[in-house]
Amino acid sequence: MGAYLKDDDTLRIIVQSESYGPLLYETYPYYVNRNGASFTGSHVHYADFDRELFADFMTHGGPASDMVKGFGQVAKTYYNLAGELVGKRSRHGPTTYGAHFSNTDAEGNYVVARGAPTEADWLMQSLCSAHLEEAHQWGEGIGLEDDIYITNEEWIRYVPGSEFVGISMHAIDLKNEVDYAVGSVTVSGWEKIVEINP
Repeated sequence: MGAYLKDDDTLRIIVQSESYGPLLYETYPYYVNRNGASFTGSHVHYADFDRELFADFMTHGGPASDMVKGFGQVAKTYYNLAGELVGKRSRHGPTTYGAHFSNTDAEGNYVVARGAPTEADWLMQSLCSAHLEEAHQWGEGIGLEDDIYITNEEWIRYVPGSEFVGISMHAIDLKNEVDYAVGSVTVSGWEKIVEINP
């Protein structure tokens, strides 16, 4: 979770909804990259609130809906571990460009044990540990250059014997609405991603 001022009058809160996708059921798909590619599973959302009304909410006599200014999907553009725009999944063989490598082997063959989603191209597996890293949080010029929301996928099972890539960590550039897969970790749970000041 994270919160920041979108502008002088608007508080933006970022949250992820942790979903196990086809392991249990598919979520409503979201489309990315203006190329028809889609994800089911976990989402990262924002909710915008009127700053003044939010500050006085505990003494506000009206409904909470008075302070909501908007909400939606945080990122519109998604890059995979190869630095490619995530694309549509090939239904008949490997996805040779734009594969979401959390779901595939290095050649782009879909290898998640429960099979491919029926309502979307890719599964954004359970997003676990997540938080907002502020630009220069340790002082001028120290730390990230932009506000970044970081999270990671966890808990996935692959087809036995497959040469899977592994689940991704994600860094979301909040200003530009871009999700970058930034590394691959294990297939278990409890992964944490943080920015450190070495």
